[in-house]
Amino acid sequence: MQKWYAEHGDAICTSYQQKAEAQAVKNGGTFVGWDLNTEGSLKATVYNAIIESAYGESSIGYDYSDLQHAKLINGVPQVAKAYFDIIAKNIRVTQRQQNVLPREELGNVTGLCVKVTGIVLQKDTIPAIERAAYIQAKHSFSPDFGVMAWYLRSTGDDNHSFAAAHGDVNDIASFDQLANVFGVGAKWNVGDKATVSLDYGQNRTDFGRYMNGHTIYENHEAGNSTFDFGGRASGGTPHFWVARVDIGKSDTDKPGSWNAFADYKYFQHGSFFGGNGTEGVPDRYLDGIKSFTVGGGYVPAKDILLEAFYTFDAKGIGKRDTLYGSENFSLGDYTRIQATFRF
Repeated sequence: MQKWYAEHGDAICTSYQQKAEAQAVKNGGTFVGWDLNTEGSLKATVYNAIIESAYGESSIGYDYSDLQHAKLINGVPQVAKAYFDIIAKNIRVTQRQQNVLPREELGNVTGLCVKVTGIVLQKDTIPAIERAAYIQAKHSFSPDFGVMAWYLRSTGDDNHSFAAAHGDVNDIASFDQLANVFGVGAKWNVGDKATVSLDYGQNRTDFGRYMNGHTIYENHEAGNSTFDFGGRASGGTPHFWVARVDIGKSDTDKPGSWNAFADYKYFQHGSFFGGNGTEGVPDRYLDGIKSFTVGGGYVPAKDILLEAFYTFDAKGIGKRDTLYGSENFSLGDYTRIQATFRF
């Protein structure tokens, strides 16, 4: 500022002089000089006024501690106040909510120039398996009873890192092996139309155990948001199991054929990778969830299959994090109706 004013100060003062003389003539008088009310030259007085205007403290509100003598509170410099006033105005006029509270849009405008320390809640996302090796073996003990065993191992996984708050820093955990799953199953045909099946498996990787863990809350009392973070503790080896009963069989070549089923599903977080084509239930109702599902199908005419599914009593196996600590949770009932036409 000093360098700039040294180059332009004389021109500024000359401009003020010319405007003052013109105004004096307009008012029927004669300009005789400046009454500066301070010691120093006009140039120094103008410079001090510019500095005060740009960098002097600006009022940001009132102090009402004494209602009889309310007074202004001095705060940020004028130039900073003007900058933030423009930002706030632009945010208000461009957002339908007309909300003056801090929010994400402020960071989009300012580039997150103000460092903030706080809590960030983030959903655990299980990375997709890009490539995997799979092997399966089956054995029938009789025409009505058989067992199987299978093994799946992801290959060529990318390195995946996860951050967990620990005091004022983040603990970083990295994994390059997502799936190392062992599974077994059994199937029993009961008569001509009923089937009972059971499947069980484990994901024996550090990644799975990390996902099956929990956030460590220190110095925490239930029902309030005051606590310290102690990082994340890994859990046990995540496992899953499904028990199911099927009756009948829908066949699109046989109008009038039907089927019905009921199952119970239990998938610990870290044991489910999605994309398994489970009937009528989205991944949200499988990953880390235990639930019951009933459903059925009917073939009203050749090549047409009508199906309905109803999932209920869906509950989280572990706890989820909130701003007030961890909590048990449940999901609403889920219904799906679908029609399939073969051509």
